[in-house]
Amino acid sequence: MKNLKLFSICSLIIILIIGCATSGKMFNYQNRNMIEINKTNVNDAIQILGKPSSRESKSNENGNYEIVKYIYAKADPSGASARVFFLEFKNDILNAKIYNSGFKEDITDFNYENYKNIKVGVSNKDDVLKFLGNPSGIANCPSTLADFSDKCKDNCIIWTWIHTQKSQGYDTKTIKSKTIKVLFDENGIVKSVDSSQDL
Repeated sequence: MKNLKLFSICSLIIILIIGCATSGKMFNYQNRNMIEINKTNVNDAIQILGKPSSRESKSNENGNYEIVKYIYAKADPSGASARVFFLEFKNDILNAKIYNSGFKEDITDFNYENYKNIKVGVSNKDDVLKFLGNPSGIANCPSTLADFSDKCKDNCIIWTWIHTQKSQGYDTKTIKSKTIKVLFDENGIVKSVDSSQDL
């Protein structure tokens, strides 16, 4: 499961908990905005969020990485929702983070159609924030996280918006998602925009 993307993780969790009450560990998701790129270290993040569901270390030519994952899901007759937060630390400092939730109190929904207003080579970070709101994921490139690694280029920053819909009752076929990825150059200008949805 370690190489799956966030949507796949959320979908798998929901499938696994159908017929059960909960899966994974509750964590202090309300504090997630205290976890800052280029500032927060591993120990501080765990102190802020609580004990993670898993930790994994890896190394490559770019440095030493630690992936810390928080996963929680809950089901009832009305459906199932998942809350997932992945953190990637490079040489002990936060390099990337991505959050996805279908819970009403912290849902990561966004206006998907607004990505069409973003202009490659013209729009900057402020423009993108105006169109889409705060991203649910940010990464310094390069990143080892599956949600970023395929688009992440050297000396760039990538933002992503991701939302996984709550299932309808016990019907796993209703688990849908939408995602937007925006890659910025070193000057904060949009280099590319990728989007997908199956809602």
